[in-house]
Amino acid sequence: MNVVRSAFQKVIYIYLLLSLSVGKLICELLIVLAPFLKAKPAKDFLFLPYTHKDNSGARTRVQEYLPLLERDGYTYDVHYISDADYYNWVYYQPKTSRIREYLFYQKMFWNRLIWCVKASRYQTVFFQRALFPDFYNQTGNPLERLLRAFNNNIIVDYFDADYVRNAKLIDGVVKYCDTITVVNDFLKSYFEKKAKQVILNDLSIDTSRYQQKTDFSLQASVRIFWTGSIPNLANLVELLPALRKVNEQFPIKLVIVGRSKGTITDAFVEHHLWSDETFNSIITGCDIAVYPAFEADEISQGKVAYKCLEYAACKVPMVASPYGLSSRFENEKEVLTATTEAQWTRAIIRLIEDQPLRIQLAENAYYKVMQYHDTKATYKNFVTILTGVWKNKKTGTRPV
Repeated sequence: MNVVRSAFQKVIYIYLLLSLSVGKLICELLIVLAPFLKAKPAKDFLFLPYTHKDNSGARTRVQEYLPLLERDGYTYDVHYISDADYYNWVYYQPKTSRIREYLFYQKMFWNRLIWCVKASRYQTVFFQRALFPDFYNQTGNPLERLLRAFNNNIIVDYFDADYVRNAKLIDGVVKYCDTITVVNDFLKSYFEKKAKQVILNDLSIDTSRYQQKTDFSLQASVRIFWTGSIPNLANLVELLPALRKVNEQFPIKLVIVGRSKGTITDAFVEHHLWSDETFNSIITGCDIAVYPAFEADEISQGKVAYKCLEYAACKVPMVASPYGLSSRFENEKEVLTATTEAQWTRAIIRLIEDQPLRIQLAENAYYKVMQYHDTKATYKNFVTILTGVWKNKKTGTRPV
């Protein structure tokens, strides 16, 4: 059975490659025909998020702004690569082969090709990472070249160091766009070597979705909060020796919110599946939040940890690694930073022993997230970026 499944997977992969080859040829033909096929812009923006609706990347960089754009009279269309259920089925449901992934890639490519041809109907096109981001074995940039043939105001957004997986692919993307937007200074420095215009656009968070902690007295067992994806559990595992040392002095409860607690078996662990209905009550019922990221690599430095924005929005004092923190957060003001096991142990114990410090950090971080990261605070800059090449633009309202 495994032999048959493996053979069928190879057949589907060959089918994918053939479909992509045909697609590349059609892209070349459409590029030649573009001057005759282009239409006049009928709407303001076309958004092409890299993934499904409600995914954190799509939500924080596009989705949360849509009601504000509608309020200000802008017109737009959004094409997500799939719905959440289908995306989760492709990647997260149990499977014995990659067949469903290969078929998903094929479907994604052709859908994006169609939207590239439609791009002339919009004044600005905004997409993330690449037009065909999930298939990293690809070479060349046929879709980006096609999009350029149909639109001359293209913005590409990077909210992590996505180039690590395929630097040549991302270099090609940059070549065929007008503006790059990034979430921190690390990415800004990287892309300024490759692009003419790179603009910092702070990662946004809809703070109205969160409740704030009001009681800063400690629980009988100090509740230490962490949330994250399965791959990021490796960082939490690396933090365990420090947490065990803290537990020797102060009884703790490590509250994990996510798909899994992985291989962590410590008795002080409490695991909850992530849910909109319970997230606020769980996090605000905790005393301290942690964000460990022990490797100072490009992946860690090229992102802004969304979980830290959530901690700040909920007024939960945090100890964090310095890599991936918002550039707006400073050590000893909004957060305590730590890099080694000893530093982590001391910082957590320090917060446990100092209630005024817990309150000060929580209040300061909440102020910073409201001032720089709240969706309404970042919206003005987002509109300025989108309309940057429009004539007679007026930031925050529809250009006339």
